[in-house]
Amino acid sequence: MNYVAHRGYSRRFAENTLPAFQAVIDHPSNGHSLIGIELDIHLTSDGHIPVMHETSIPDDNGVPIPVAQMSLAELRLRHKQHHKGTTPPIPSIEQVFELVNHRTELCFEIKIGSYDLERFTRLFIEALEKYSPRDDVIVSSFSYDILEFVRPLCKPFNLRYGFIFNSPEALNAVPHDIRKRFDLLHPWYRLLYSAPELFRSDSCPVRCWTVNDPAVVAAIAGMKLPVEAVMTDDISLTETPADTGA
Repeated sequence: MNYVAHRGYSRRFAENTLPAFQAVIDHPSNGHSLIGIELDIHLTSDGHIPVMHETSIPDDNGVPIPVAQMSLAELRLRHKQHHKGTTPPIPSIEQVFELVNHRTELCFEIKIGSYDLERFTRLFIEALEKYSPRDDVIVSSFSYDILEFVRPLCKPFNLRYGFIFNSPEALNAVPHDIRKRFDLLHPWYRLLYSAPELFRSDSCPVRCWTVNDPAVVAAIAGMKLPVEAVMTDDISLTETPADTGA
């Protein structure tokens, strides 16, 4: 089985941070069964692409402020205050590209938010131009509209695209002509048990989320489904017998 580090090595390090990503790069399984990093991206009010899962941060009164309404500096400050300074600063996409430098695959989840998608895509393209992807960048989202918007504009980079979903209804709601353009499916792993027919009739490779139990990994590996990888918070799973097929 292959593995993708969910928000980096988030079982041991603060998720979506440079130390969590560095731990993946340094892991002995990187480049073997450990094939990439999944991470989340947004757009700030001052035109930066931060790497962060949450779509908002509470203010001093507990009222959530959307990421799109804050500058990167304000976002980092509020994030530090919210986590009481115990986590590293929120990285930008440029910092991630500089750190990773093609040493593993990057799978970006574009978060659904109240930002200007056209502006986001323009800035994402600028970052991609500097990185020069080598078939090692995937773009994913819970929104197929986002994927359809980004795809033609990012065509020069030969990116792959994955659709994230947590119910059969979400996948079945995707128009057929759009669905056939997906390169990957990213289902909640429990759908492999409850709705296997979604994947038996589809030749699209599957990378499911989020599995941290080696017994579940072994069970998934035994299914006759096109699962090419599981996303996990715990990349030590790559060191278990299930990884070697034993």
